[in-house]
Amino acid sequence: MAWVIDVLKQRRLLEIVNRTPARSVALIFETSQRSDKLLMEYFGQLHLSEDGKEIPVHQFLMPKDASEPGLEVADFVINPAGRYARHRFFGNAGFPPDFEAVFHKCDRVLTSFICVENVELSDPSETVSPP
Repeated sequence: MAWVIDVLKQRRLLEIVNRTPARSVALIFETSQRSDKLLMEYFGQLHLSEDGKEIPVHQFLMPKDASEPGLEVADFVINPAGRYARHRFFGNAGFPPDFEAVFHKCDRVLTSFICVENVELSDPSETVSPP
């Protein structure tokens, strides 16, 4: 989780914010008994700025049973992403149909995907700890 959160914070969110003149950002995470503590520990409070001006970031946890449309859309998007990750893990080439439908059939401005294939340490004798 730590490595994925680091990519999300350092690359993905900045990519999205840089596409628009954002005045504020709201991040809503689906609450989970298994992940809430880790999410708070590894994600922490996010700070963003554009042209030297701070962009307010609001972070929330929301239960699945809230039936929030944004969370439902997030599930719709993350399931094909997870299927693609398993697809690659098992050595399969190409993309599963649902992944293609979500990530390849829309305008590139509206979709993107980062595939983290490995994490390398600069010194293999170092102890691995999350960022």
